Amino acid sequence: MKSYFRYFLICAGFCLLPVFANAGFYSDPDHACWYDDDGCDEFWYCGKQGTSCAGDSPWGCDDTYWHYHGQKFTKHSRTFWCCNGSGSQKGSFKEGSNWITKSEYVTETLPEGKCTWLKKTNICGQVDNPGDKCKEATGQCSQGYVSHNGKCVKSCEEGQAFESATSNSCIPCEPSPTQGVKNGNCIKCPANQFYNTNLQKCVDKSTMVHVSDSAYDQCWMCSTPGAMYNCMKTVSNGNELNQNAKLHAACSVDGKNADASEFKLPEFRTVHYGLFNLLEKVERVDVQVAQ
Repeated sequence: MKSYFRYFLICAGFCLLPVFANAGFYSDPDHACWYDDDGCDEFWYCGKQGTSCAGDSPWGCDDTYWHYHGQKFTKHSRTFWCCNGSGSQKGSFKEGSNWITKSEYVTETLPEGKCTWLKKTNICGQVDNPGDKCKEATGQCSQGYVSHNGKCVKSCEEGQAFESATSNSCIPCEPSPTQGVKNGNCIKCPANQFYNTNLQKCVDKSTMVHVSDSAYDQCWMCSTPGAMYNCMKTVSNGNELNQNAKLHAACSVDGKNADASEFKLPEFRTVHYGLFNLLEKVERVDVQVAQ
């Protein structure tokens, strides 16, 4: 019987051990301080305050530790963080494993549009990174604004475009043989290039077909854009159109009945024909592919 009683006491002792493990660990009502009553006591304070804590004060071999906002101490496998404590103000301890307790993406609404940032909340219930809050709209731009260069900026007026992909300044940019607009940006071509509206980029003048007056006279009746392209290229290169019977037939009065299927345009759908005059200026004619 005694052995059973002894076994019961041992089990009861182990079961009650966790309950009394921190029995000598105390805090005042507002958790501004903690102390551990075990031999030489230890006292922890959050911010400026008196040394009395939960009815006891350090003396003799006791140790005292002063903490300020964001600092922590660990005792009995428990971690405590000082909130709002400073050299001139008393704070309070909050218990938890981590300083940052919540991280979430938050969307802010600004006059120009919206922006999103990663908001971090600390154990004190405060925004820990207020400096990271976004101050410039980057998406879902409001009316009158467009997303450019990663920001919501004022839309350019008609006939204008952004100076470049990295500039938010609007400049005049009327379409012309030497400039055009792509993705809201003004593309200006150097002296040796033209702006191809179909490809939306500058192309070398050397890739253009230089059309002679004779080619205009002989090729205007061609039945298809492909036949016209090949006709103008042939004649402008100084060759006789009648040397190619099929091409000659496709560009005759009865060309609509001729087989012009073998005459194709280059890969791009709009072909530019440039005529250089004595002043090195270019007159451009666009021939659209029939749909």
